[in-house]
Amino acid sequence: MSEFTLGSNPAIADVLLALQKMDRETKIPNQKNIKLILSVINVLPEFYYSLSQDKDSARLLKSGFTSLSSLSILVQVISQENSHLADYPSSEPGKLKLRILITFLSTLLTEGVVERVYKPVENFFGYEKEVCALFASGKLLSTLSESYVRLGDKSGSWMWITDPQKYILFLSREICLSLVAKKRPWLMKFCEQVLSLEHSHLIFTHLITPKSLFNFKGQIVRQYTDHFTWKAKIITVFLRYISIQFLNPLLDSGSVVHKRVSGSAFLMKELVESSQYSLMLNALLSETSNTSLRRSLIVWIVEQDKQMNAFDFTFKIWGDAITVNNVSVTKQKVQTEVLFLLLPYLDYTTVTEFLESADYLQSISNRLQASSSTLRFMGMSFAQAINERYSSSSLSFNDVDGFTEIYKSYSKFSELNDRVSSLKDLWENLSSSIAAEVTATPMHELSNSKPSILKIFKVDGDDESEGSDSDEDEFIPYALTSDESEDSDDDPTLIRKRIGAPVYLVDLVKYFATNDESKSYSMQKAALVHGPSLIFRKSMFGKELESNAVELTMLICGLKDNYKTEDFQNLKLHNMIALVIGSPKVAGPKLVEQVAFGDYSLQERLMILSSIALGALYLSGDRSGEFDFIKENEFSSKTLPSAAHERFIATSNLSVFDRDRGTLKVNNVIHDLQRSMISDTAPKAVSEISNNPGIIRISRKLQLEREKVSKTVTANNLIKVAGDSLFFPLVAGWPSFYRLTTRNPFSSILISQYIKCLTVILRSSFPAATNILDMSVAFYELLATVQSNTSSEVMEAYFTALMVIIDVNESELLLNRLSKHLMELHDFLQITWASIVDRNTQSLVAALIFKLSGLLKKWREMLIGNYF
Repeated sequence: MSEFTLGSNPAIADVLLALQKMDRETKIPNQKNIKLILSVINVLPEFYYSLSQDKDSARLLKSGFTSLSSLSILVQVISQENSHLADYPSSEPGKLKLRILITFLSTLLTEGVVERVYKPVENFFGYEKEVCALFASGKLLSTLSESYVRLGDKSGSWMWITDPQKYILFLSREICLSLVAKKRPWLMKFCEQVLSLEHSHLIFTHLITPKSLFNFKGQIVRQYTDHFTWKAKIITVFLRYISIQFLNPLLDSGSVVHKRVSGSAFLMKELVESSQYSLMLNALLSETSNTSLRRSLIVWIVEQDKQMNAFDFTFKIWGDAITVNNVSVTKQKVQTEVLFLLLPYLDYTTVTEFLESADYLQSISNRLQASSSTLRFMGMSFAQAINERYSSSSLSFNDVDGFTEIYKSYSKFSELNDRVSSLKDLWENLSSSIAAEVTATPMHELSNSKPSILKIFKVDGDDESEGSDSDEDEFIPYALTSDESEDSDDDPTLIRKRIGAPVYLVDLVKYFATNDESKSYSMQKAALVHGPSLIFRKSMFGKELESNAVELTMLICGLKDNYKTEDFQNLKLHNMIALVIGSPKVAGPKLVEQVAFGDYSLQERLMILSSIALGALYLSGDRSGEFDFIKENEFSSKTLPSAAHERFIATSNLSVFDRDRGTLKVNNVIHDLQRSMISDTAPKAVSEISNNPGIIRISRKLQLEREKVSKTVTANNLIKVAGDSLFFPLVAGWPSFYRLTTRNPFSSILISQYIKCLTVILRSSFPAATNILDMSVAFYELLATVQSNTSSEVMEAYFTALMVIIDVNESELLLNRLSKHLMELHDFLQITWASIVDRNTQSLVAALIFKLSGLLKKWREMLIGNYF
């Protein structure tokens, strides 16, 4: 039989015939059908609206594109159209074609599409991998997200595919439908790939329901008992889902929290085997877990009869002298909370013997010898609580100043006694959503609502006598409350306790890590405002910053704008820059670790990279963008109250940093480098073409450096830490970071910012750094991984970095290490130069070719002499 394809000008009847053939013959992937599918896709924009108007034609159109091969090719064609629009962004026919294709694709992604695609190929080996690659790898998400950028549409039926949360919910529903259909061995691989996507915890939305829970347990979770990596991944994401969906700390009602904890414990009991005890214990002691999640985890541990094991393990760590003196306060608070939560479940006889042991006495002694009162109070609180519950002797520290408040905050945990919910009450306990508990006004009601009028109530007992005048009855006294904490800061008559500025870094850690809902906003704002100046001041003497730098770095990186604080992003950036400047050896590698391996959003990663680059710029002696927090003679604890400060001080001392000046400042530095390096090629070119033998030629780069030195001399503190603390850790973290960005639709922004950060550090280390050649070679090897990237942002960063590598190194040393690579790069640039559309990038490449030509000419002279 001859292959059927559409001609150059097909009629609608030919298209319908081709669709019928696709419906019959393309269910199984076959090379012969590729031409047929491509021919239909090529004419689809022309006939789509005509076909969609007729019911039979529309049904045939959808039926023809429900196979694995047709869907895969359709997505591939959309990807090609994205690339075409990237080269020709103003092509209206291209935009129209792309818009029609993605609109049609969105109509195909209906309920049960994964099952319909997989069913014809389920008996063929290997095709389940293709199904996973199409739906679960994020390919659809990234392709349609790029289409969204290229088209610039703000609405459309396909927009939900570009939203990671909605797309994960779609995949969750598809997994649920496949579980109901029959046993699907490929679902484990499918789920494993979905768990690698952003917002992967939402996969459990349709799986943890009365209809799907036990199918999910039997077919996926319990079926692969020996697959440890898979088990660890799914349990970690499962706990994150439980924490967000059912155990949100915003729930204030004790009865509601108790029901949620019991229900969550039942889910853990059903889905997590006892062999995963170590994983659950790690989650219990993690700082990222909230109290409600810890309660559920402890109930699961009690169900496994391992509460004494957990208690012994936690107590040994908590009471060790190394922990007391070196581990962060936040982590020690978590350990103390876990010990209190475990107290109601312990065996009386075992604990009685434990209280008389040398280990117990030594651990409490280590706590009492701590330098911090907070750490001492933790030990005293636990000793008093365990004594009250399991010992007849009395032990009390209530006469110690400040102890009672700490003790009350911990002792409430020992009064809890949660149990596993029954199956009968499970869904009732978990049914009420967070939205039902924390109500919010819908946007349409908010926009149409009128300003509310405060009602004035009559105070009991203040009624006027019967003989009072009628005119005075209208004057009803206000129902004033004794709590004036919500009154304005501008009221001079109020005398109430304010949140003062932190004086020590331990206080700053406490401000950032506080869980007190009544003070958290004020403390967080005070920490954000006064933190940079405090960090910078503490960096000048002592080891206080060095001891607290890691904890501060973790807290500030993970800080969220839960209270819509004014200028939050700018304040957070200032704090991170201050850490890089004040403690580059400790905070620098930790920030790099968060960029490469941490769980952060795009904006947070860009901010961390910007803080590293701007901190390095300041350490190098560059004061072009002076930071407003560096005021050596100011003590933040002596500032005026906020209202007076705003009126008399703030208006005359505005911050130099604007709102966006994180990424923007780095880009400005890069543009300054580009201008200086491109302008440097002009005098060299004039000197090169001059034939006057009497001209004495002096290196323009050397001349510029001499001019800079003659004008000003500044200390470059970056050279001491640039390589080991900033540059080489960034290079080492690149593979993990690059793998991470491949699943992000905005990977080009992240990659370009990473390269720009390295570029700023390398250029700022010049000319005093002794290992600048090693840094350049490592940087060049990193840049080789993005050489084929066609994104304009990445290309600009790539070529700028190459210019800096050439600019900061002596030509002879650079040629000895990278001569072969530079020749290959020169050939590559000559080939690609003409295809570059952006004028600025093209100028960069032209200057780079000019510099490389001079280097390679010198290399030939070094090899064979100046005979030509």
